[in-house]
Amino acid sequence: MSTSIELYFDRGTDLDLERKINGKGYVIRLMSSVVFLGKEGWIGPYSAIVDTGAHISVIPRRIWSSSDTTVLSDHSMSGIVPIDVCSIPVLVGEIDAMLIDERSHTKKIRMVSYFALTDEIPLIIGFKTLLEEFEVCFNYKADTARITSVD
Repeated sequence: MSTSIELYFDRGTDLDLERKINGKGYVIRLMSSVVFLGKEGWIGPYSAIVDTGAHISVIPRRIWSSSDTTVLSDHSMSGIVPIDVCSIPVLVGEIDAMLIDERSHTKKIRMVSYFALTDEIPLIIGFKTLLEEFEVCFNYKADTARITSVD
């Protein structure tokens, strides 16, 4: 039996870029709703960026500190510029989650994640977990996006 969860596109404007280059500040993000296993049941839902360029999920402190987690190590996270001055400290750990939509939810998935030590970072679902667990299909022009699991 397969389960399909609808993802969605968030459309917005990068105001700083728009001021600099009129008409070019349009931003498109692939998004999902997600719940996490808390210390006393499921918490959420939260809106998460599905980041096709992120190999690992990034969870803000307000979420992982209320969740049933396993911390494995301390670490640092960097983006495009892999130098120390451009990195932030994180913990590496495991957290249980389910992606959800209005009709259904995925199976519980255990995600290796970076636990941010701040809330000043967005909730990001890394692509590695999605690629390992689901078929991922998205077509912006047709306004369709989904993940499908075969249970």
